[in-house]
Amino acid sequence: MKNFILKTRFLVTLSRLFIVLLCPIFFVQVTSAKADDPPGEMVWVLVETETRVNPNDGQLEFYGGGATPGWFEEPRFDGTFMKYGVTETSFRIDDRFMDHQYEHHNVTIETYFQKPPLKLEPGETVELIADFAHSGVAEDGGTRVQFWYNSEDVDIQPDIPFEYAPWVEGFNGITEEIFNFEVPPATSGGEIEIYAAW
Repeated sequence: MKNFILKTRFLVTLSRLFIVLLCPIFFVQVTSAKADDPPGEMVWVLVETETRVNPNDGQLEFYGGGATPGWFEEPRFDGTFMKYGVTETSFRIDDRFMDHQYEHHNVTIETYFQKPPLKLEPGETVELIADFAHSGVAEDGGTRVQFWYNSEDVDIQPDIPFEYAPWVEGFNGITEEIFNFEVPPATSGGEIEIYAAW
């Protein structure tokens, strides 16, 4: 999972700690100048053909009550599920927690995020926006997620995760976070890797 990625992150639901690996991968590489660029100037270009979603085939659906071995196997958890969806520009979780036929919550959280522009000019500041939405019913508990971009090649700010916890008391209602980075000079053979993660 490299280059514009969605990587392993933690997701807390109710009193459960659960790790999910979701990975669209994007590569940004140096290319020669385009016709409209100054002579000899190099730019960064997003390599669309390298995009991959969930390249390690991580499990995306879990069902309680014995349907998914090792995950809430007791019969009391029948009806419990976690289903994840991932694309190049979105994450989604459908989370239902049942215990002895009582539904603690049945909720959905979605994150829609931007991938970098097709062309990055050295010296420019790039903004990447992540939007969040939720729906469902939470009698008690409820899913929360943390989202961020990360890279070893550029300094993405803010450099801390954005927490979206709509069912937590005191939730501030903010549904958008803006991340940014300055594009470094382009050098022949260079590559930038950026990870988008839950």
